Amino acid sequence: MDAITLFAGAGGADIGLQRAGVKHLACVEGDVNACATLRAAGFPAVHAWIGTPPPGSSLTGWRWDGGPVDLLWASPPCQPYSQAGKQLGADDPRDGWPATLEAIRQIRPRWVIVENVGGSPIDAWAAELGPSLFRPGLYPHVSTRFLDAADWGLPSHRRREFLVAGPVPYRWPEPTHCGPDAPVAARLRLLPWNGFGAALGLVDVVARQDRGAGMMERHGEPTMLTPDQPMGALRCGGQGGYLLLPAPTICGAEASGLGSSKSRSKVDAAIGRRLTCREAAILVGFPPDYPFAGGSNATFKQAGNAVAPIMAEVLARSLSQQDTQ
Repeated sequence: MDAITLFAGAGGADIGLQRAGVKHLACVEGDVNACATLRAAGFPAVHAWIGTPPPGSSLTGWRWDGGPVDLLWASPPCQPYSQAGKQLGADDPRDGWPATLEAIRQIRPRWVIVENVGGSPIDAWAAELGPSLFRPGLYPHVSTRFLDAADWGLPSHRRREFLVAGPVPYRWPEPTHCGPDAPVAARLRLLPWNGFGAALGLVDVVARQDRGAGMMERHGEPTMLTPDQPMGALRCGGQGGYLLLPAPTICGAEASGLGSSKSRSKVDAAIGRRLTCREAAILVGFPPDYPFAGGSNATFKQAGNAVAPIMAEVLARSLSQQDTQ
C-alpha cells in the first residue's frame, strides 16, 4: 500500500506505517522542526499548510496532484479538543478537520484513518464521511474505536480515538497486552503491560525503591522484588510498583515541566527526577536514536504530540490484510 500522512508531526504514525510495509508518497507538516525531523528520518516531508494558509502565513497551501492513493492518515491538531487546551473545538483556528475533510474529498483515497485525542468529535467526523438516510456518503463503511497503545505493548498509556473509513467493513486488531486488573481469562491469554521502568532501563531503581516495601504477586503472599523478576508481572502500591506499569500519557507540557499534572508528578517521584526528552520519546515509541531536530523543548513537543508508532503499525497491518482479501 502507499500512503499520504497529514499533520505528520515528527513521524510517529509514519514509523508505524513503514514497519507495516506501507510506502510513503508525502508527509505533510507545517512545523519547521518536525518537518526537519521527518527529512532526517528519511520520510518525504512536505513543509506546507494543509488547506488554505491563514492570513500572514509564510507557508504555501498543499494540494495533492498525483495519482490514486491507497491510504490517507490524518492526525489533526488535538489542541481544540484536548483537556490540556481550551477545548474550543471548531471555533479554534487550529482545528484541522475542515482541511482534512477537504483533502479526503479531493484525493478520494481507498482508505482513511483519522487519529485524535479522547473528547474529539470523532463520531461527527465519521458521520460526515459515511452514508446516511439522505446521502450515500464518501465511504460505505466507517467505524470508530477508543484505543490505548499500552494494550499493544507501549510502556505508556496513550489513549486515542481512531476512525477508519473504507470500501469494506474494517476488522479492528485485537490487543496483545492487558493490565493486572483485567479479567482472569484475558490475563491468561495476553501478555502483561510493559512497565516504563524496564523501557527506560530502571530495573535497579525499581529494586532499590521497593526493597523492604514488599510486592504483591497476582496470586500469593507479598514478596520482595529483585532485579531478575519480570517487569510488569507484579502489583504493588509503592513507587517501584508504579515503575512496573505503563507511564501515564506523555505530552510535551508534562514531560518538559511546562504543565502541572498529577500524572507527571507520579513519574517524577518514581524516578527521582524529570523525564529527559529522549526518555519521553522512548515512552511514546520512538527509537532511542531517532533524529529529532531542534532543541530539547522542540523534542518534547514533537514526542508529546506524536502518534504512538505501534498503533499505526497494528492498524495498517490489519488494513493491509483485509485490503488484499
